[in-house]
Amino acid sequence: MTIFKAAQAQEEFLERAAVKPRNPAPIEVFPEKIQDIICDWHRCFQLPVDFYAASVLAVASAAIGNSYRIRIKEGHTEPAILWPVLVGPSSLGKTPAIRTAMDPLKEIEREYRRQYVLAQQEAQNDPDNHTEVKRRKVILNNATLEAISQVLSANPKGVLLFQDEILGWIEGMDAYRKGGDEQAWLSFFSGELMNVSRLSREELFIERPFISVIGGIQPGVLKSLAQGSKRKNGFLFRLLFAWPDDTSRPYPNDQELHPDTAAEYHRIITDLYQNTGAEASDSNGNVEPGEIRLSREAAQVFADWQRGIVDRQNDASEDENSMLGKIETYCKRLALVLELLHNAANGWNIFDTHEIKARSMNGAIVLAEYFLKNAQKVLDAMICEPDPDDILPQKQLDFYTRLPMADFTTGDAVTIGKEVGMPERNTKRLLNDGRLFKKMAWGVYRKTLSSGTSGTSGTNNDKVLKIR
Repeated sequence: MTIFKAAQAQEEFLERAAVKPRNPAPIEVFPEKIQDIICDWHRCFQLPVDFYAASVLAVASAAIGNSYRIRIKEGHTEPAILWPVLVGPSSLGKTPAIRTAMDPLKEIEREYRRQYVLAQQEAQNDPDNHTEVKRRKVILNNATLEAISQVLSANPKGVLLFQDEILGWIEGMDAYRKGGDEQAWLSFFSGELMNVSRLSREELFIERPFISVIGGIQPGVLKSLAQGSKRKNGFLFRLLFAWPDDTSRPYPNDQELHPDTAAEYHRIITDLYQNTGAEASDSNGNVEPGEIRLSREAAQVFADWQRGIVDRQNDASEDENSMLGKIETYCKRLALVLELLHNAANGWNIFDTHEIKARSMNGAIVLAEYFLKNAQKVLDAMICEPDPDDILPQKQLDFYTRLPMADFTTGDAVTIGKEVGMPERNTKRLLNDGRLFKKMAWGVYRKTLSSGTSGTSGTNNDKVLKIR
């Protein structure tokens, strides 16, 4: 059953956009049912497709957890751990998009809470029962190392950390232990064995910590992500940035979701969670992950792309080298997530998944290149102001160039917009782009960037081309 035609929705989205996306979210890599669901959400709630796509990836990765790893070669496997960050101005809908995608996990979390309360009541009613009641979880909001370690110890499959403002997670690191938390998170990213020492308590031994992370951030505070050593040690580029080109807010509509959208999405994510195993599977209480190999075709596709990554690294700056190295790791993980997501969406037995197909690897490469361009965009925002030539199509660039550097009114902008053929509605939406304009007073604006010159390319643009 098709809920909503994805191709049609994507076309309508591009037609409505005030700024034509140069790096649109590649939702075509998802299973058709997930494409339809994302487009139905976008049609109804009008939040950026990028936000929904990144959120679904995070939720799917958490649903898989430690149950499976992708096997590249003997001794080299990767978990499904993903750390997406949604970038956009306040009130653009980062948190609502995440919460929509997390709904199936929240339902699982509520059931776990119900089971925990019942188990506690039974333990209290049985004085001879001294067994510790462990609370199972799939969603975590407390980002302290102590809390996370305890939760992971009781939930070997893994969890999803949701931070409304991702900066709170970053700034909370090392609040009490200088340097320790950041190093712990680097280990979390790799899913490596961890020993956590706790005062007055026994040491926690976590063989395969699994924690995916998702949250949002505003463009104006991106520089804070690189504080301390986080840029030099590659922590910054362990984040997958979803930053839509069009960040204008659309007018409200009266659309409703298709009646089957929520149910179909819940089925897919719930199947992915339950059919990949949520229980411990060895004598020590750990989940023993299954390993999924690359098919011969997928291995060839990845090897060809990987050689291109190496070539780019050999001609890259230190930051670009770090970006390329991390995105190579992520490509493997994304292929694993896409393969299992395809199987869950199509109602196939996930336990019968023995290899990653070329379809999933090709999709992972497309996603990797999308996230790579956004990482470059974030880096550019940290070190220099953007060039209007790089972010505006020709008509909007002509409009921006004609605007005065002094303050101007909405009426002035509408008049100039009509001169270059821009509809009044698109002009007013473009004025809400915080990269381009600062609102000085009601109906009064000022350009924030120097006017671009169409067709020119400076050092910043050259740097982007090396990454692409």
